[in-house]
Amino acid sequence: MSRVCMAVAQMRPDFMVWAEKKLLFKGEEKATGRELSAARSELLQKMSVAWVTGTVQDGANVQRPCVLGYAAAGCLVQVCVCGGGGGNRRAAK
Repeated sequence: MSRVCMAVAQMRPDFMVWAEKKLLFKGEEKATGRELSAARSELLQKMSVAWVTGTVQDGANVQRPCVLGYAAAGCLVQVCVCGGGGGNRRAAK
């Protein structure tokens, strides 16, 4: 695998659902329950935008959509809302 392919793979969440070029749902998974905060942090960092740049109008009156996701670690699962409100990243507990 080339360096470029490896770098791209590292920026993708572990699980993604796409429809019509829009990211609808994503997830990040870790092996042990102690890693839930790491899974949540990676979920918010990886692919934090719900669409490809330039496919919607950007402007002051356009609210960016959020992306639903999950962070899983061991047997723990947390559902998160990623993005929205001008592109800010946040996790809802």
